[in-house]
Amino acid sequence: MNNGLLAKLAQAQTDEERTWIVTESLLSTLSPELTAAVWAVAIPHWFNVDILAALRPELQTQASQLYEELLTLPFVEVFPERGYNVHELTRRMMLDRLWHEDRDEFITLSERAAEYFSKSNERKGSITAQPETQIEWLYHLVVVDSEWKGSELWDVAQTWVNNFRIAELESLIKTLLEQIRADRVATPAKAETYYWAGKAEFRSYRTIKALERYEAALAFYREVGSRLGEANTLQAIGILQENLNLGLEYCQAALELYTQIGDKYSQSRNLIYFTSKIILKLGREKEAVDLLNRAIHLAREIPYEVFVEDALARLREIQGQ
Repeated sequence: MNNGLLAKLAQAQTDEERTWIVTESLLSTLSPELTAAVWAVAIPHWFNVDILAALRPELQTQASQLYEELLTLPFVEVFPERGYNVHELTRRMMLDRLWHEDRDEFITLSERAAEYFSKSNERKGSITAQPETQIEWLYHLVVVDSEWKGSELWDVAQTWVNNFRIAELESLIKTLLEQIRADRVATPAKAETYYWAGKAEFRSYRTIKALERYEAALAFYREVGSRLGEANTLQAIGILQENLNLGLEYCQAALELYTQIGDKYSQSRNLIYFTSKIILKLGREKEAVDLLNRAIHLAREIPYEVFVEDALARLREIQGQ
């Protein structure tokens, strides 16, 4: 270890600084090709030779050799059952520097990673795809998709909620929050992530945490002007309220937004399962009946027979038939 390196280490104030000094020194001794490979494999949470080749297509013919050389580096460790990874502290520092010093390169590598994991999911199908590859795909997608609409995240998250795969949803949220905390995610994707974070907390019976997540999502949805996202979140917050009148206010506010944007599916769903239910608990039976009849009318316009049947069943319960 040379005197210059020792001096830098002596002046470092934190373990992070010292780790980066050693890492940067090591990187400076590597060939340009191996250095490029190191920066590439720091992008995903784990890598193998196929991932390396996908991230560095210009080095594809050297991928096998570079892969073997990567495994000899002190900050590369085994990632059980999937290959190898750059040690988390080293990886985090590398990502921070790449993001701030060469963002175009960061985006290019992330785009390649998103494409690789997307194709892996497509080969296996959306239902049978391994959750870890779906999570990794979305982890990169939230950074590179500047026109974020949320449909990819929504589809995966909704499927997992419907199938009671809450642990996988929580793992997804935890992973996406890495990008958000590093400030690499646009506001629409932040809103969607916090909405599903609220859903995960709700399904795990952590009401206070769920409200915190939903409130964050609500602020982000309002910031970008997403009335549908705002409505969905208001409704979710309303469901969690212990005070029925307050819960009704939230659900009615959501209903008003659904009506403004012409979303008859969500209007009908709101009326059947949320607003009318709260109103009935408040003892306003006639009003609940009126709302259910309104929901039936909307559901028939869509048409969506499931809502019609559910609303009719609710009416029979109220009327004692």
